[in-house]
Amino acid sequence: MKISLGYILGEDETSFKGLFNLYYPPLCVYASRYIGDPSSCEDIVQEAFAQLWAKKDRIVITGSLKNYLVSTVRNLCIDCLRKNSSHMRYVKTLPSAEEARSDYVPDEIYSKAEIEKMLDKALDSLPDSYRMVFEMNRIEGISYDEIARMMNISVRTAKRYKEHAQKSLENKLKDIGK
Repeated sequence: MKISLGYILGEDETSFKGLFNLYYPPLCVYASRYIGDPSSCEDIVQEAFAQLWAKKDRIVITGSLKNYLVSTVRNLCIDCLRKNSSHMRYVKTLPSAEEARSDYVPDEIYSKAEIEKMLDKALDSLPDSYRMVFEMNRIEGISYDEIARMMNISVRTAKRYKEHAQKSLENKLKDIGK
């Protein structure tokens, strides 16, 4: 079923702001794969949303709006690199043709809620003592001395638990943001 984006949004700026707030942060992260400058990434993503709003009555959704936005941001990034006189040094950093396929890319950008869910799942997979030390130190800001006293372990053990937890989380979450 084909539905016009203009039909969905109408002139409702609130709905558009909702789309913007949902997709803006992960699209900026995605743009940073191509463009090193964070402000340029933000400009590109803002341009993608400006084009979306300007063409909303002509855009027909046949798949995912997320796919459409990712493709638009990718194309705008490539255009920016072409315009940049030093773009040749970035050519090697561009994703391969396999990575750039539109059915491949959207799986790699995550909303804040998706990342939080993945982090919670990874934290739940840790041994209880590792998770407790990690959460107390990194999330609650409690010192190793205080953690050691609370859990009746040595400071060195508390540090080791946190290091093991951090390495485990890094391995489980290593593909996020690449």
